[in-house]
Amino acid sequence: MIHATVRAAYMGFGLLSLVSIATPVNARDAASLSIGEWEALWTKVLARHVDESGRIDFDALSHDHTDLDRVVAFIAAVDPASQPGRFPKVIRNAGTELEEVWRVTRP
Repeated sequence: MIHATVRAAYMGFGLLSLVSIATPVNARDAASLSIGEWEALWTKVLARHVDESGRIDFDALSHDHTDLDRVVAFIAAVDPASQPGRFPKVIRNAGTELEEVWRVTRP
């Protein structure tokens, strides 16, 4: 029983610390980024926190995650269904075209 209580306390403190460092990003602001701005932010995050061997500096990223939060909010807010004008027609229709290829080639 004591171990379960200690474990629950650690989980609670962990969750509290996660909530306290979270930086809310307005979805509308994220969706207003252009593709070029989004790519620049993502490139900046990678350049700062990933080394030449592909290792991620999670400690530094945990203290400097504002740009990553904006990148993730952009991905969550912008997709071919919600903003089709931002995506080439081939991407918007990829699902339908794949279904058609599947239907035609299926024995």
